[in-house]
Amino acid sequence: MAASCVTAEGGLDLSPPRRRGPRAWLSIASGAAAVAGGVFSAVVWPGWAISVIFEQEALQSGVRTVLVEDYELTVTADMQ
Repeated sequence: MAASCVTAEGGLDLSPPRRRGPRAWLSIASGAAAVAGGVFSAVVWPGWAISVIFEQEALQSGVRTVLVEDYELTVTADMQ
């Protein structure tokens, strides 16, 4: 947050801005490392972030529907 440039007496405050200390930079760096680690692990091990579970019968029914209606194929065997 930026400090006001006007002093209580109405003059301009020309002092240099306050710098962050090592504790602030350590907090910023650790937060950035945590975010980068989360993004990296979501890419490397995507199953923990989003898991998709298909029901086998619904999936087979959908495949059968696409084969028959879209590709106009005849499906005679049970798909197991």
